[in-house]
Amino acid sequence: MIINLFTTANYTCPMAVTNEIQSFVNSMNIVRKDDWSQLEFMINQVQNYFSARLRQDYPMLSENDIHLILLIRTDISNPRIARIMNIESGSFRMGRYRLKKKMGIETNSFSNFIRELYT
Repeated sequence: MIINLFTTANYTCPMAVTNEIQSFVNSMNIVRKDDWSQLEFMINQVQNYFSARLRQDYPMLSENDIHLILLIRTDISNPRIARIMNIESGSFRMGRYRLKKKMGIETNSFSNFIRELYT
């Protein structure tokens, strides 16, 4: 699948691969552990080890926090993220707010902060 598109660790991905990531996320309904691993692998390959740097800079993050950040990073809608995570929209908003506080982020748009992090 996607894995075959990557040949080096510092490969700069074409837009088609980013579209492949969004397609992968959009196909997620019941999320398995393998799905999270695959999504994290794809984002790390495209975005220069994003989750590794995130874990290093924010060691207090849980796996669930990382999952939420990865989904925000893919630029899909908040209601879709809530469905993927099997939570209500209000719970998603509260989780995002708590994550912003946990990370010590003082920006108005947490989603924009995540999308621009390490770029």
